Amino acid sequence: MTPTKQKVKTVIALALIVFLSARGWGSSRDLEKRAFILAEGVDSNPEGGFRAFYHIVVPRAAAGGGGEAGGRGGGGGGGQKPVLVETATAKSLWEARQAMQEKVNNPLFFGHLQAVVIGEDLARQGIKEVLDTMLRSADVRRKAWIIIGEEGAGKILNTLPKLEAVPSLYLARTLEMQDYLKMITPLRLGEFMTKASAPGEAPVAALLKAEKDTVRLSGLAVFKGDKMVGKLNTPETRHFLLAAMGRGLGPERIPAPRGNGTLVYTITGAQRLVKPSVRGNEVSLSVRVRVEGNIMEKNGATSLADEAYLREVEAAVAAKLQADCRTVLRHFQKDFRTDAYGFGAIIQARYPKVWRQIDWEKEFPDVPINIRVEAEVRRLGMAAN
Repeated sequence: MTPTKQKVKTVIALALIVFLSARGWGSSRDLEKRAFILAEGVDSNPEGGFRAFYHIVVPRAAAGGGGEAGGRGGGGGGGQKPVLVETATAKSLWEARQAMQEKVNNPLFFGHLQAVVIGEDLARQGIKEVLDTMLRSADVRRKAWIIIGEEGAGKILNTLPKLEAVPSLYLARTLEMQDYLKMITPLRLGEFMTKASAPGEAPVAALLKAEKDTVRLSGLAVFKGDKMVGKLNTPETRHFLLAAMGRGLGPERIPAPRGNGTLVYTITGAQRLVKPSVRGNEVSLSVRVRVEGNIMEKNGATSLADEAYLREVEAAVAAKLQADCRTVLRHFQKDFRTDAYGFGAIIQARYPKVWRQIDWEKEFPDVPINIRVEAEVRRLGMAAN
């Protein structure tokens, strides 16, 4: 290759690099020229349509005082809060976003969305339209948490917790910690959409309640398709998760096997095994749950150092958990009539031919499902007596 040809190729390559880089710079947008949405809430509007709520970042205030505990924003911007809560009302969620866009001087950006909060009233009516709008929005994060607000999305998003300057981050971190500790299993937006449309499955969502200047987790909202059909309180949530996912760790208070005392058994680990059986077109399932945990509190005269008594304690723990798990399953089969356990998906994977011949939505409420729990005490604490 001659020096001239080599020089021409080098010039062309450099020109392409400059051209492509220039296109990138031209299409980029300064961070401060975007309206960052950290949370979006949607309530039904009594007059029709939706009422939407938005947490919009105030860049200067967030840079000066956003972050961990220590006030509600303070910092830069002369004490201005790092997040504004704005509202828009419209016939559709997309129109509400357009109405919100008219209130701010920069384009709305959902790329850092932390949470989608939906009011309970709207959730019970159905959220297909809301999910459709979000699914069609390319910049909406599928990893944003989906939350149901017991008294409405507006109340949740207008509550400013003292422990976090940015309320949206408080919501996200609360759910992340609950998920990490395996106390609940909240769903992200993408997971919720998948389960809502998948055969043999049904989604659940974290249920939150606003109280004064804080927001607390109150249980799970249960869905059938895109409609909320019921809810579980905190103990019911734990018993559902034990049988559904081998999660739901936490404390259980049980009567002492001997005498009138009580024990507190804290579940630290759990495993679930599901075995489906088919006879003809008759389907049944056996669910085996194994838990292990520690005795954290004891009121009673009998010593836990007594090996025979310890076996009685394990049997008592297993019996209580088994009864509670079966009670919650009965709610799902007879009251909610929706399979959030994912049993249908297991049958579909194991027996595809049978699956094609049954209507799982109709059959699930009457399918025989046996839950059996085994419990083990791992630690007694510092004092066995």
